[in-house]
Order: sequence, then structure tokens, then C-alpha cells
Amino acid sequence: MKKVILALRFVFVIGIVGLSLGSAIAQPKKSPIDITTNVQYVPVLPAMNFNYPIVAARVYDPGGNHAGVQVEPPPPTPPGPFPATTVMVGAVTYALHQLHFHGPSEHLLNSSGFDMEMHLVHRQVGNHNNILVIGRWIRMASQNPDHPELDKIFGAGLLATMPFGIPAFDLDKLLPAMQSRHTYRYSGSLTAPGDMGIPAEWIIFHNPMEISFAQHNRFRAYLAGIGLPNGNASPIQDLDGRTILTDVNFVPEPSALLLVPVIAGLAMLSKRHRAVC
Repeated sequence: MKKVILALRFVFVIGIVGLSLGSAIAQPKKSPIDITTNVQYVPVLPAMNFNYPIVAARVYDPGGNHAGVQVEPPPPTPPGPFPATTVMVGAVTYALHQLHFHGPSEHLLNSSGFDMEMHLVHRQVGNHNNILVIGRWIRMASQNPDHPELDKIFGAGLLATMPFGIPAFDLDKLLPAMQSRHTYRYSGSLTAPGDMGIPAEWIIFHNPMEISFAQHNRFRAYLAGIGLPNGNASPIQDLDGRTILTDVNFVPEPSALLLVPVIAGLAMLSKRHRAVC
């Protein structure tokens, strides 16, 4: 009888260990990240073909870990995608389910952030569990007028009236011009607290969007008013050995750039020394 009990205990322990290991293996590497190192230049990445029409939308604050400003299809559509709103990456088609904003930016470039960041959250058509997030940094420009489409969200007095509807929202106006759609791509997770265990593929546009000071300040004032004076960006996560692919002729971090003339100078001195000898 004791042998049976011991055997059962052994099986139970092994089972728990196996479950723990399985959970650990299943955990994705997390987002957001600092795009600084482990960046691999790929001249031609899988093409992105957007079908982003003018849609009706609803703007609201989901609250909790997702507190902020989110845009999704109007009722009764949620939790489904915007109708006929997709992006094809290579041969895979994803449908747009929602977009939301962070301030300051979550992802960094060369350890520097931007004023805001927009996330366009997609799910693969036919495989709902495969998530693609397309991010775009947003910066204030002193001479820039209000961004026309974003003013439908961040216009004077609008955020205080959430939830509210937008009859005609031109999603295509949120994308860079065709010739400026260079990107950074990597595998990570969703970024909201509690969601970092959910894997996601990331594509981040290199070219930031510009908004006015007034639009940015209204967003940050709203966040401060709901108890987020420092914004709603999650902390940077460890790159953990991942490689970031880009078709941008990437400039390394400043510390690496500083080494270039030093190394060149040392090489020249070495040549001169050999010549003298």
C-alpha cells in the first residue's frame, strides 16, 4: 500500500512539474522592447497590402488594465472586426479588430521614445488566436496642424463624452505614405498588464505620425484625469535573444557610433606604426 501511495505521489509531482515546464515553454517573449540591438537588415520583407476603408467607429475607454482611448466597430459588431478591413502580410490575411493609443510610446528606438504610440490590433482570418499588432509612433510637431482623422478622437471636448461614435473614420489616413512604409518586425506579446502571456507578431512603422500639441495634450490630460499622470505605457521588456528584422538602413545606438571613428583611428595608427617599423 505504501508503495502505491509513493508511486501516486511521484506521478502527481511529475505531472505538476510537467505542467509548470509546459507553461514556461508556452510563454511568449514579451513586449514592448527597445529597438537598439539585434537588428538585422533585410532589404525586402514580406509585403503588406492594406484594405483600410472608411468605417463607422466607436470611441471608448475600456478601463482596468486597458484604460485609455480605444476605437472599435460600433455596436452590435464588437467583439468582431471592422467590416472588410484587412491587411495581408505575405500570404496571410489579418482583420482589424481595434486600435488604441499609448502615451508616451511603449516601444523605443535607439533607447529614445516618442510622445505617443498607436496600436492597430489584428487577428488572422480563419485563426483567431494569431494576433498581429501594427504600431506607429506619434510625435508632436510645433508647426503641425491638427491631424484631421485623429481630431475625430482628440478634438476639443470629445474625450470627456466617451463613449461616442464616429460616422466616417478613414483608417487609411492613419498609415504612412506608400513610399514610407519601412518597418521593424519581431515576435513578442500584447503589452497590457495581464496580457503579456498572449503572443503577438509585431510590425512597427519607422515613419512616425505627427499631431498637434493640442491633440497630444488633450490625450495626456485625459489619462491624468483617470489616475494615470505618467501615462499608460508598459515598461520595456528584455529582448531575450530575439532578432528584429527591418528594411530600414538601421543606424546603431549612439554609443556604437562613437566607436566607429575610434576604431578607424586605431586602424590608421596601426598602419602608420607598421610603415615606420
